[in-house]
Amino acid sequence: LDDESGAAGLTFASDGNDKHYGFYPSGGGIRLTRFDGPDVYSWNILEQLETKAYLPGDWNRIRVRVEEDKIIGFVNGEKIMEVNDTGLRGGQVGLCKFRDTVGEFREFRIGKNLNMEKPSPELEKQFSKVIDDYLEGGKMETLLSGLNEDGQVGQDLLSQRAEELEAQAEELRGLRKDLHLRMVSENLTEHLKREEIEIDLFELGLQIARIDDPSLDESHYRDQFSVLVGEARDFIDADKKKQSKKQRVDSLRDFLFKESGFHGSRSEYYHHSNSYLNHVLDDREGIPITLSVLFIEMARRLGLEGVYGASMPGHFMIGYRENKDDVMPTAFYDAFDGGRKVGSGEIMAGVMGNDDLPPYFNPAPAKEIAVRMLRNLILIEIEEKENPTGAADYLELLLSIKPDSAQERFQRSLIRLQAEKVEGAKEDLDWLLEHRPPGIDYDKLERFRQTLDRE
Repeated sequence: LDDESGAAGLTFASDGNDKHYGFYPSGGGIRLTRFDGPDVYSWNILEQLETKAYLPGDWNRIRVRVEEDKIIGFVNGEKIMEVNDTGLRGGQVGLCKFRDTVGEFREFRIGKNLNMEKPSPELEKQFSKVIDDYLEGGKMETLLSGLNEDGQVGQDLLSQRAEELEAQAEELRGLRKDLHLRMVSENLTEHLKREEIEIDLFELGLQIARIDDPSLDESHYRDQFSVLVGEARDFIDADKKKQSKKQRVDSLRDFLFKESGFHGSRSEYYHHSNSYLNHVLDDREGIPITLSVLFIEMARRLGLEGVYGASMPGHFMIGYRENKDDVMPTAFYDAFDGGRKVGSGEIMAGVMGNDDLPPYFNPAPAKEIAVRMLRNLILIEIEEKENPTGAADYLELLLSIKPDSAQERFQRSLIRLQAEKVEGAKEDLDWLLEHRPPGIDYDKLERFRQTLDRE
């Protein structure tokens, strides 16, 4: 019942026109009114009260008993009011709603005794055993005959058991999700413990893709990627005239973006699939970082040295340094733009007022690449979809590999608060206040943390 915009409930002793009683929830409370005419001046509110028996926004069983000299009201089996009034008697009974109320009704009954008495403990125990036997593999006919002694009690107990099983199933689904996320986190963390040169970027991306797809067939996509690498090797080796390091890197660029059709996604840039390497392989479409990861990992497997991830602000690119001792990279490739080559001088022209070389002139560590991929997913949920709670799993995974990330710690604390996980939010805020990573106003954070203790 939407009882904020109106009311709905029982009407009785009605003359079929403007005279009747109404017993109904309204504004979070329960009201008994005698309507003696068509306008507000002829209405008499006999009783108005709030009661814990009433559950706003949920199903409620409301019942009214009309006696010779009084009216008694019940909500969910609890007597909440008894009013002495004899203004109207006889007439019709039914259901009513007022103003713009949205309400639903079911199980409307009229009778001399509508009291929902609880079954005896013996009968409840007997029926519970019948239901247990059925759930353990018993026959339906045995269940139905066993509950036939009191069909209404049997129905109520079956409904109660169904609700309990649904709650257990929901809890188990939540535990399965938590276990899956923990497995992904452990796999990713273990992989990142390897020496940088041994870290497989495709494997990192595959683990990130598993967050939302527990049934992802990892072996299939590993095989598919290996086939792609083999085809690239054949393509590069076929041109005997292009055997210098730089020429072979250019050939890989041509194979991936021209021959194989991998390209940047422009119409659905913020779709999750563009951040998952399995979908990038299937669709041959992605965003700068996922396309770059494919290129970099293919180069590593092909033995093309000097290719690395360039973590530029706002746009991930592929860097290439022909000689490892060179200060300046030889070139950059824009994977999102078909592998377009960009010279170091062009990149340097955008670096103003700084004598130091920008950090992206050196390879981005694998952990930084994984964090950046996860931040893309967080960004999609929080800013593009305006669904902060949808970012929770990505935040958990990011903080498992980068626990000192202040921004994500604070974001997770807010999401935990929104989900009413106050203790978890306090843990994140306390961690920030203890470790104090840069990027946060800690005076404001301390005041915010204090408010949680006062609630």
